[in-house]
Amino acid sequence: SFIRLQRQNPGFAPENLLTATISLPVAKYPTPVARAAFYDRLTAELDRQPGIDRAAAIYGLPFSGPTAITTYQVDGRPRIAPQDQPYVIRRAISPDYFATMKIPLRAGRFFDAHDDATKPGAAIVSESLARKLFTGENPLGRRLIIGVANGANEEIVGVVGDVTNAPPGAQQTSEEVYFPLAQRTEVAFAVVVRGQLDAPALAPLFRHALQQIDAAQPITAAQPMRDLMAQAIADRRGTVWLLGTFAILA
Repeated sequence: SFIRLQRQNPGFAPENLLTATISLPVAKYPTPVARAAFYDRLTAELDRQPGIDRAAAIYGLPFSGPTAITTYQVDGRPRIAPQDQPYVIRRAISPDYFATMKIPLRAGRFFDAHDDATKPGAAIVSESLARKLFTGENPLGRRLIIGVANGANEEIVGVVGDVTNAPPGAQQTSEEVYFPLAQRTEVAFAVVVRGQLDAPALAPLFRHALQQIDAAQPITAAQPMRDLMAQAIADRRGTVWLLGTFAILA
């Protein structure tokens, strides 16, 4: 059973994928425009590095810690009282995130450079969420009202494949909504880098690219995606070894 859990498909390709966490100082990057410019410059510089195929930024990287959630409801349907609104996992991503992670597009389109703060709100939903909300209907063009305050009304422009959001064997949900990072800028975020080399060999390339953008900006937790996933099942692995040892002794 444990081996089967380890082999569970996470919904993306973790091979040759490096992750790193960045937290921008507010004093240096005080505005959403400044932070969005940093994301764009960093991913563009990473794309120019020999040996790197793609790079993207994300707020809410799978397997990296607590998951961000938000309330939501479907525009055009009877309104739901704030205390009764359902929750969904939310992530904010740069345009190349799905291509970098190799998450498939099921319908519609990915985000692009035009989905910035000057444009109307856009959203991409996971296959599971689209099936739950729009069975027998086309989700593209429908709108989601995000948050208890009902201040954000986002048009669904795409549907993507489901992604695992918790360690294997834990309670799972693949109901997710993605927003353009340029429309929902964050101070802390993760960078994912896919290359032709093994993930550890991509770390020097990442640091070099970051120095070209902001030599004083530190990074934390630069590690392969495989390591993040292994850490997520570390407790379960220890339990299996302990039980196995007792079984052999018995």
